[in-house]
Parts: sequence; C-alpha cells; structure tokens
Amino acid sequence: MGGNELDEGKLNHLVANIQSALKSAQATGRITFDNPTAKAWEHEHYPRLTRALPGFLGAMTSRAETHVIRLATLYALLDRCPVIQSPHLSAAMAVWQYCSDSVTCLFGDVLGNDAADRILLLLRANPAGMTQTEINRGAFQSNKPATEMSRALSLLLDSKLVRWENVKTSGRPAKVWYAQA
Repeated sequence: MGGNELDEGKLNHLVANIQSALKSAQATGRITFDNPTAKAWEHEHYPRLTRALPGFLGAMTSRAETHVIRLATLYALLDRCPVIQSPHLSAAMAVWQYCSDSVTCLFGDVLGNDAADRILLLLRANPAGMTQTEINRGAFQSNKPATEMSRALSLLLDSKLVRWENVKTSGRPAKVWYAQA
C-alpha cells in the first residue's frame, strides 16, 4: 500500500466511531464542566482568554472563550462524556493557542490604524527616541494635525507598544517617544 492510499478498514472503524459519538451526543442533555475543570476554567483560562488585546490581534481573537467552550464540548461529546473534563479543555486550549499564535505570526502588533502603525515602524527604526515633531516630520512630512498625532500616540501608549519620557534640554524638557521592546 502506497503512502497516499487509505486503509479501508481503518477508515470504516473511524466512521463507525464518529457515528457512535453522534448518536451518543444526540442523547446527551446539557454539557457542563466537572468541578476541577470548572475551577481551572474560572480561575486560569477564562481570565486569560477574555483580556483585551489591541489591534487586529484583538479583533481576530475576540470571543476566544466562546470558541474554546465549543471545542471542549465537541471533545467531550466525541468521548461520549456528558461533562467537560480536563483533557477536553486542555485539547481545546491547545487548538486555540495554535489559532492565536497563527494570528500573531500573521499580523503581529498591527493596530489597523495607519497613523499609529506608521509611527510604530518609525520609532522602532529610531531606538534613541523621537519627539512628536520629529515623528510628524519623519512619518508624515509634517502634514499630520497635532490632534491626529496625539490620538495615534495615545492608541500606541494604551496598547503598551510605546512609552515616553521627559528629557532635559537647554530649554523646556522634551517629551521623547520610544518603541517598547
């Protein structure tokens, strides 16, 4: 048998198992967590899955807790189990982690705000930091209104992608912006 051929006996066994799980699932009522898994969900997994994330990452991974519950329920039903147990939740969390890692790999910390994304790229290219005037000149040829600059910098600051500090000069202190490592 070549590497691309299916073993018909194994395939029939798989189909029979899925059909049996489906019949069992149809007869199952409400699915809940067992006690230890409920505690792990409440204290460990749920808080981590519901934390707010910025930009595309946050938009594309929102409702993570709902997806994980659905996956865990499917795993429990495939095991013909009327409760979600630790292995079901662990498997669901592993699938979700793969999804989240994929989104992070594809989109990273892109915020979906053109001005903020351009500022972040510029600050990363200038690790010594830049003033708001230097940022405006470097990213927008001094054509971005101060209100839009402030809004973009606030978004970056709220997302913990940049920081600022006052730096002494011969005159007034300068507010210098840096990309977070």
